[in-house]
Amino acid sequence: MKNWLKLDNAAKIFPSVTNAKRHNLFRLSFELTEEIDPVVLQEALDVTIKRFAYFNVKLKRGIFWYYLEENKVKPLVYEEKPFVLEPFSQLDNRGFLFRVLYYNKRISLEVFHVLTDGFGGSQFLKTLVYNYLLLKGKKIDSEGIILSDLETLTVEKNDSFLENYYTEVNKNRKEVKACHIKGEIYDDDWLSVMTAKVKEEDMKRLCNKYDCSVTQLLTTIIMKVALSNKRMFDNLKRPFQVFIPADLRKHFPSKSLRNFSICIRSKISLKQDLSFEEILKIVKSEVQEELKKENLLTIIASNVKWEKMLLLRITPLFLKEIALKIGYENSGSAPNSFCLSNLGKIDIPSEMKQYVEKITFANGSSSQAPINMGVTKYDNKYFLTFSSTLVDRAIQRDFFRFLSSEGVDITLETNELEV
Repeated sequence: MKNWLKLDNAAKIFPSVTNAKRHNLFRLSFELTEEIDPVVLQEALDVTIKRFAYFNVKLKRGIFWYYLEENKVKPLVYEEKPFVLEPFSQLDNRGFLFRVLYYNKRISLEVFHVLTDGFGGSQFLKTLVYNYLLLKGKKIDSEGIILSDLETLTVEKNDSFLENYYTEVNKNRKEVKACHIKGEIYDDDWLSVMTAKVKEEDMKRLCNKYDCSVTQLLTTIIMKVALSNKRMFDNLKRPFQVFIPADLRKHFPSKSLRNFSICIRSKISLKQDLSFEEILKIVKSEVQEELKKENLLTIIASNVKWEKMLLLRITPLFLKEIALKIGYENSGSAPNSFCLSNLGKIDIPSEMKQYVEKITFANGSSSQAPINMGVTKYDNKYFLTFSSTLVDRAIQRDFFRFLSSEGVDITLETNELEV
């Protein structure tokens, strides 16, 4: 890559709005069948970073915008600490916007959203684990699933938001303020992570029963659980609104490893007494409407339009940050009650599966959205991961109780503290 690179449209806002209560991080983990060798993992990272030159950057502050600059040092692997998704310190992390961690049989990647989204992170981690297994002497055919060639690096660095921005598209997207979950938080910024393993056949059975997708099903369960726990919310006059990140690569031609996802929304009023079926009808209608191409283009245009404003472009960064913080509060924090991010199926080569037990994804949390969920599908199983800063576990408890009441077999793992 050249020595510096503009941030993509989605990334531009994150440096300005990240703070002690909103880290804008996410985490992907591969659980292997053998104990991790940190020396070999470092060798694998040395190889992988050459392929993913776009990840070999650090964040710099310019006069008008933040930008990415080539990082001249090499990234290191670190032994994982008990604290998950700790805030990034560029001094501790050699300036990199990601960190690679190991613990027992697990390799994890934690990423600052400035760099990429869940798709880009999964491509990097898949390649890292693949290279690690090769260096351990495993014989694995990449089957075209692993990014090992260097031919598409240019297109992978493209800003797909700008490539799909059309001036004639309606740029107005109305936002509504949502209610937020409140409660006692853990000391010392502890983030609880609770992962449920669910058989794909159980999820399929439920989706067939209710005639919906997995994302629609999980969103509906979360909303039903919220209705049962109204005491946890700050303002019931406002709707409970779920943010659902949508990977735009599934809707537009893009191979970008940068951010290219947007959040669609679905909401209900917690003042109403709604049945599961009534909530599901709302969720299906709203999700299907939001995913129409014309609406996706409107969201893209709404996100890009402010970047195109001449006045904002020529405003010094220290003043621009004030506007960005206000804009993010109105369009990112205030409307968001809960984020449900479904990465879908994580494909890896068939010969690699014998060495990988599970693949999980966790969202970071914030003061406005202290509980979130990340979802992956791997090897005929779904992994549903709650991340939470709250001591109260009622949301998680009632969510899993609902699945159990529907005959779903659940295996739970957690890093929870005894409180």
